[in-house]
Amino acid sequence: SREGWAEKVVAKSLEQGTAQPLPRGWMFSHVVHAPYVNLLKLVEESDVLVRGEAKLTIDRAIGKKVYSVRGKVASESFVQIPADRAHSLGLRGRYVYVQLKPSADKHFTLNLTFTTAGHGSLTLSLSNGFKARKLLGTVLQVPYPEPSARWATLAVDVPRLLKEIFPTAAGDGSGEYVCLRSVHGLPSFSLRSVFSSETLYEPASLPRDVIFPLPRGSAWEQLYAWHALPAVDDAPFIAEFASPPQAKLATGRMGTAPAGALRTPTSGGAVSESPRQPQQAAVPTWSTPTSRPAPSPRPRLESTRVLSGHEPGGREPGRE
Repeated sequence: SREGWAEKVVAKSLEQGTAQPLPRGWMFSHVVHAPYVNLLKLVEESDVLVRGEAKLTIDRAIGKKVYSVRGKVASESFVQIPADRAHSLGLRGRYVYVQLKPSADKHFTLNLTFTTAGHGSLTLSLSNGFKARKLLGTVLQVPYPEPSARWATLAVDVPRLLKEIFPTAAGDGSGEYVCLRSVHGLPSFSLRSVFSSETLYEPASLPRDVIFPLPRGSAWEQLYAWHALPAVDDAPFIAEFASPPQAKLATGRMGTAPAGALRTPTSGGAVSESPRQPQQAAVPTWSTPTSRPAPSPRPRLESTRVLSGHEPGGREPGRE
């Protein structure tokens, strides 16, 4: 168990003189992250700032509640969690998963801001309006890898992302990942869920309340997409951006493609390997499974437990 992991990270950095005590205002620091924490089920509507044409609605395709973010002016239409910028979500799971669907032929931007042991804010900014990856200060801009307007699950290995992108901060301990601070979405897209966990899930092993419906006779990969960032488990980040369908990292599990080769299907259906060219820039790429992985044992599903007496819905016992 990694319960208390954030506190240990900060304690270690305190000894090295690179961090301060844990800040106040962490909304869900008391939540036990076993097996996962579904943010949009835990948070109250009053803790979500919705502006302009953004609203909570039902997506007819999947039959679930989603935040629909529409509008022509990004500064006037958005969804922000938490509503108060002075607060932090305090979600400490290593992996952050986001389920979203871009609007057809329109741009969107999703910002995930993370807190480090030194209390700096590092932001992953994902958009289908970005043409290339850029690191601007503490903001990493990454083009969205899915060309079609369908539901997708994004799986981010946050500690690895931060350590590779900010090696100096990783070296002195001040850049170690502590928690997900905030989520900020700009038009135009739909947001179904944001959840964090210590578990590396696959499409076939997702918890029940975040799976997508699969009509009889349909293939999962035809209806939905899955993207992992970073792409490869045991190799440094590479500078190319493997967008489907031109080049995919063939993997039966997220991020397990060989580090030394790109595997692409040939006309006869076989898989060929070609040497990966050396890259200079340490910028992350996504991996996309070429087929749905074989079902694996589903993790034990249990209600989110809390330590402070708060109910999973975010209310205190006896609170109306």
